[in-house]
Amino acid sequence: MFKVAVGLSKKKDPFLAGQEAARKCLAELDEQEPDICLLFSSAMFANLKMIAGIRSIIPHSPLFGVSDAGEITSEGSYQRSVVMAAIKSDSLSFFRWTLGKHY
Repeated sequence: MFKVAVGLSKKKDPFLAGQEAARKCLAELDEQEPDICLLFSSAMFANLKMIAGIRSIIPHSPLFGVSDAGEITSEGSYQRSVVMAAIKSDSLSFFRWTLGKHY
């Protein structure tokens, strides 16, 4: 099994935007917590409130992300948004490694 889900949010509140993107990913993964999450967001969302919103929905999955000037999905391109790609697989393994502060 290998599933990739994409969640997009254009909400203005960073916490709610993080929650919405995470909820959309979980729904596509049949409510299974992903093995890894990749996050792309406008710099205006690059703060701990957005991370807290994501973690309130997906508490344990490794999360990697960047801020950017625009986000692209299969539905189109966006600015001032949060896009999350979540991967669930029974054939791939991911591990955590960090050089910075763990949130």
